[in-house]
Amino acid sequence: MSYRIDPPAPTAAEVRRIALEQLDRARAELGEPELDRHEAVHQVRKRCKKLRALLRLCRGAIGKDYRRENVRYRDAARPLSGLRDAEALIEAYDRLMDRYEGPLERQDFAPVRRQLTLQKQHRAEVETDLDARLETFASEIEAGRERLDKWTRRIDGLGDCLSGFRKNYRRGRKAMKAALSQPSTERFHEWRKRTKYLGFHLKLLEKVWKPVMRAHRKEAEHLADLLGREHDFAVFQAHLEKEFADYGNREVMTILSGLIHERREELRRKAALCGRRLFAEKPDEITGRLQRLLDT
Repeated sequence: MSYRIDPPAPTAAEVRRIALEQLDRARAELGEPELDRHEAVHQVRKRCKKLRALLRLCRGAIGKDYRRENVRYRDAARPLSGLRDAEALIEAYDRLMDRYEGPLERQDFAPVRRQLTLQKQHRAEVETDLDARLETFASEIEAGRERLDKWTRRIDGLGDCLSGFRKNYRRGRKAMKAALSQPSTERFHEWRKRTKYLGFHLKLLEKVWKPVMRAHRKEAEHLADLLGREHDFAVFQAHLEKEFADYGNREVMTILSGLIHERREELRRKAALCGRRLFAEKPDEITGRLQRLLDT
């Protein structure tokens, strides 16, 4: 099965199926012997994001249960983010070095990566309660399965999901305009979150008009990737500024900071071009087109 709603099938049953698949996969990944604990954390956090996107799509139909379910999955995943954040800093460093591999002497920056690795190892050592947090998460997964019938049975048809699609699309368009008119880390991060949800929504609705929806989804995923990398570099830059003394060499840090700034600006320009294409239609136009497709 897939993370896509089949339009001819009863929508409530399809939403229940998709939610159950994500919950069951999260439970399986927690017990997967081939995954280490930190890879399992990465996987189950992605399941929570997909569940929250599904809830957002259906929010118009499920009413007050939307907020409760969304908060539960958000709060369940939040305690699992620590080590992943440390890993993201190393990934940002590696991408930066790859991007400027020609002009740079990589060995000059090796102490930075070494310090990032030490910090990640320290984070892993102090997170002695990870197994307990995963057990708590597993309990929330089981509770989520038991609540499925309560909120999915309220969904009457696929048209009930369009208000949720419209709301997120409108917020994404608004977030884009705010980020491009008054750039800041926070505004670009908000645009990224809305774009991620849009990508999930387009995948869920892909079978409504497969060629077009798939093209839109790929564009949304590309934009989310650009914005995600920009955010990772923003976090990396903030980390270096906060922990400046731990990295020592002022000249190296100055060069590194300049490269991060240059790369972020490049990613923002690419995101602007992509975003203006993706969010070209007004919310009522794109939602109305989807509604007409469902009516035919």
